[in-house]
Amino acid sequence: MLARGTTGDSRRSWTWAWRASLWARFLDGEKAYEMIRGMMRHSMMDSLFTTHPPMQVDGTMGIVAGFAEMLLQSRTGRLHLLPALPEAWKNGSVRGLKARGNITVDMDWKDGRVTQFRLSSPVAQSVKVAANGTEKTYELTPETPVKGS
Repeated sequence: MLARGTTGDSRRSWTWAWRASLWARFLDGEKAYEMIRGMMRHSMMDSLFTTHPPMQVDGTMGIVAGFAEMLLQSRTGRLHLLPALPEAWKNGSVRGLKARGNITVDMDWKDGRVTQFRLSSPVAQSVKVAANGTEKTYELTPETPVKGS
């Protein structure tokens, strides 16, 4: 990523979204946030659609994926909550993120740490959750959402 440049391309909105997601995957929330800010500054219209005349859906939809990647990363059987949270988002909440395995994730955080989360699944399954430097396994069932902190 460093060899390819550390900014997006003010003429092509998809590059900002792509790089935001990659920096998030590398667990660098500050760099991912920098890509989001760059896209908003250089490649986003007032309608929140992105440019690359007349409009480019890759950037518009891709930046949403970048936001999600910063807040939740999932692999089969493992969820990582707030893996790439930038300082600018140190307090917040999110509802309805979807993780692999059709798991719905709601969570709140303060000072960059998860304060509570809720997981729900339409099928019974086991999932590991990494949050605040620890990892714990939860058993999900369709009838009962799991709450944690």
